[in-house]
Amino acid sequence: MPSTFALALLLLLPAQESPPSAPASERLVGRPAMVNNVAITEADVLLQMRLPGSRLPDDAPALREHAARRAAAEEVLLAQEARRLGVELTEREVDAWWESRAEQAPDYVAMAAATGSTIERQKELTRRAALAELYLLHRCGLRGEQGQRVAPDPLLVRATTITPGQLREAFARNRALFDQPESVECEIWPLPDAAARSAAEAVLTGGGRPEGVEPVARQVPLAEARQVFPDEIVQWLGAAEAGQLRALDERTLLVLRGREPARPASFAQVQEPLRNLLLQDRLAKARRHLVDQLREQALFWPHDLFDEPARAPAEAPGVPDGQVADPAGAP
Repeated sequence: MPSTFALALLLLLPAQESPPSAPASERLVGRPAMVNNVAITEADVLLQMRLPGSRLPDDAPALREHAARRAAAEEVLLAQEARRLGVELTEREVDAWWESRAEQAPDYVAMAAATGSTIERQKELTRRAALAELYLLHRCGLRGEQGQRVAPDPLLVRATTITPGQLREAFARNRALFDQPESVECEIWPLPDAAARSAAEAVLTGGGRPEGVEPVARQVPLAEARQVFPDEIVQWLGAAEAGQLRALDERTLLVLRGREPARPASFAQVQEPLRNLLLQDRLAKARRHLVDQLREQALFWPHDLFDEPARAPAEAPGVPDGQVADPAGAP
């Protein structure tokens, strides 16, 4: 079994990112809701928590649930408006929409099992989510195949258009978010006992690789390593040369394979991801603008269904995770 140090490092930097998901056993405690005679069910809320690319708060279950319920209600309004204008999607188009976000085909059987609903219900909810996004993109002038039915809104087109000047200003404001910190490339070798550790240490010191065990490789920012390791190990990581090793405990070895110096980000390197972040923030504001218009004539309850979740005053300052400081304001 890996040591405490090894487990801590594995938790610090997971091997790959995956879309946020809610546990299958999660039970929701919020109130039921309804929009224009469409009930917002537990399956609706759980699907929102599983949608690839969803930007729900993950620091408090109640806030996350409220945000998911509100997102489902927003989808109802946007998709209903799209259908009112004659927009429909084929099953293939819905599957393609999901694949573009999740990089895999939708597994409706697994989704139905996880949310406690039916396969047809999951297909219906996924279609609704795709319709809502399609309507939003058309209103912002970012899609045009349904242009005869959904006309772009000039205000939203201007609000979601990112000019070269705005992109450069956003880079100046957010450059620190993209700077590469000093980091080290490490291997963690978990061994079954102290004798195996000593034998592996001898092999590694001689330039070989122990047989029968696979290391876990990680690129570790030194600033984050301080959250896991004691000072003496962090100091060693900062001073050791490639190929050097040391014991973490009696059953675990840490090998330094290389290091990357801190490098400031360049505009050429980050302009595409920065533009994507800006666009996602602006689309979220445009969606809110459209929802505010549509809910004026909607019937819904509870009365605070579309309200922003209340946060503690201490959380107000700063820029939320996943967002950047945008030089342009809301639409």
